[in-house]
Formats: sequence, C-alpha cells, structure tokens
Amino acid sequence: MYHKIGNKNFALLSRMLDLHASRGKVIAANIANVNTPNYQRRSFEFDSALRHAMSKGTSAEYNKIQGWVERPNNTPVRNNGNNVDIEQEMVALRENATAYEVYSTLYSQKSQMIHAAIRGQAS
Repeated sequence: MYHKIGNKNFALLSRMLDLHASRGKVIAANIANVNTPNYQRRSFEFDSALRHAMSKGTSAEYNKIQGWVERPNNTPVRNNGNNVDIEQEMVALRENATAYEVYSTLYSQKSQMIHAAIRGQAS
C-alpha cells in the first residue's frame, strides 16, 4: 500500500517481503519432501536481480525484481534419489524467517512514521 505514495523504500521492503515469502515456500516444499524418492532439492534465487535493481535505485526497478527456482546440485544424492539435506534446509528456513522478520519490522516502523506524520505527531 505505502509503495504507492512514491517512497522507494516502501517499494523495496514490500518486494523483499514477497521474495522471502516465496523463498520460504520453496524451502518448506524441500522439507516436506525430504523422504520423497527422486525429489530434487530446489532453491529460490533473486540475489542478482536485487543487485541489479539496487544499482538503479528506483521504485520501478524494485517493483520489477523477480525470483526464480533453481535445482542446485550442491548436496549428495541418497540411495532413493533424493538430495534434500534436512539440516541445510532448517538453516535456510531460519535465515529466511529472520530476514523476513527484519523486513517486516522495518516496513512496520516506516508505516508508523508515515502515520505519525499524517497525524502531525513528532516521532
């Protein structure tokens, strides 16, 4: 909502929340399929798109950041053809949840500042 008032920080924070929510879904799918035969681990990537958008520094660029799903081959394949490492996924889940919490807090704080400014209150 606030990204519509033209503040590029709101646009970036909003997009980061969306991207980390998507990453969380991919990690959750990996965890849910830890014992599924022939399931191949997936990852949700957006770091290079984020770097590109940040180099431009505009709301329009932030709103265009897209992520994509990859199938990295950086974990060993078990006998059942599955390559999900539950420990790695739990670490990724925690890191992603922490990042989401940080962006959510920042978004909330910026929102409160806007509300205070609208009401004419000092922050």
